[in-house]
Parts: sequence; C-alpha cells; structure tokens
Amino acid sequence: MVRKYRDSNDDLIPNKRETVFKGNIIFASVHLFNMKSPSRRDDFISLSYLLLYMIYGELPFIREENAPQHGSI
Repeated sequence: MVRKYRDSNDDLIPNKRETVFKGNIIFASVHLFNMKSPSRRDDFISLSYLLLYMIYGELPFIREENAPQHGSI
C-alpha cells in the first residue's frame, strides 16, 4: 500500500487526503480510516496487527462481543 515518499529531488512528497478507503478493514491503521494517504508507518502498523492476530487469534478491538447486534440501533 505504500507509495513513493521522495520526489526526483529527494524531497519528501507531502501527504494528501484520500477520497477512497484502500486497505483491509481489520488490519488498517487509524490513519487510513482518517483518509490520510498510506505511508510506511501504516505498513508497519498493519504488519503489527497481523502478527498480533496470528499470535493471539484475535485483536482486542475486533471481538465478537463488540459486533453490532441485528436489529439494534
């Protein structure tokens, strides 16, 4: 998901606001949910979520008891 972060002059390319969400909802970082452009930081966050999921079989913020109930408002 990462993009180039340096231009041809070796200057940092400024972040921009995304118009479409890109990524996996379970493993996406908060920055992606806030529609910020993906960066190396987000790759590491997603990798960390994936590793935690592989170790524990769940993530603390994604649990069955947190799932919305059908018919509830």
